[in-house]
Amino acid sequence: MTVKVTTNGWANVYCQDTNLVKSATIANGARFKVYGDGKSWRLCVGTSDTGSDNCYHELKFSTKKNKVTEIDVPYTKLRQPSWGKKKPFNKANIDLFQFRRDGYEDGTAESTIKVFDFELY
Repeated sequence: MTVKVTTNGWANVYCQDTNLVKSATIANGARFKVYGDGKSWRLCVGTSDTGSDNCYHELKFSTKKNKVTEIDVPYTKLRQPSWGKKKPFNKANIDLFQFRRDGYEDGTAESTIKVFDFELY
């Protein structure tokens, strides 16, 4: 999959594949490769937890421009963003994966990464 950000915005791509999500609830993390743009991105793991206006946990990762980088995301390293009502991570409630970059974080120029070999462990 390819994720692209243009001018001062944000971009994301969701993965809500039923089989992947089902496997995610019994896994301990995810790993994947990215062909990068030299920018910071996030893997957000969404949960169907109620009682939170911030129902995802994330890990920020860096890419190397025009290079392949392997990224390892153990669930234990996922954190909620600083805003919103906090809710502990519960892997039984995973309902999506999202790759995201916010343009305000590190520039407004167009940005693209390619994500491949995504696996759960």
